Amino acid sequence: MRRRDPRVVEDGRGIAGKDPYLAPEQILGATVSPATDVFALAAIFYELLTNQLAFPGDERRDHAIATLQCSQG
Repeated sequence: MRRRDPRVVEDGRGIAGKDPYLAPEQILGATVSPATDVFALAAIFYELLTNQLAFPGDERRDHAIATLQCSQG
């Protein structure tokens, strides 16, 4: 039996992913698109280049707030 990774978000809406890489539309429960994957890929590239998370935080809430603030301009 596979162990569930506690860092992966899964809820009744079908959202799955690790908090630092969730796109704003995933956080808000909106329809996802290929752009959602591009967002996650960009966050990963940022982390690879800087050795820091694009949207830092210790808690799920911190990541969500940072991501949504960035997306609002």
